[in-house]
Amino acid sequence: MYLQDIRITYMEPCPADPEKIRLKARFSRDIRELMPYLKRLFSMLFIILRVIH
Repeated sequence: MYLQDIRITYMEPCPADPEKIRLKARFSRDIRELMPYLKRLFSMLFIILRVIH
């Protein structure tokens, strides 16, 4: 497994949308090298969710 744990360090309601939350987290490992892949993955997920709804 790439990450052993993710620690949430901060959480609050989103001021723009009460159904969402904001959070900050610390990862057990540096994920900078994964960011381009995660960005693409999240973009694809948002597109799929728009199509479904």
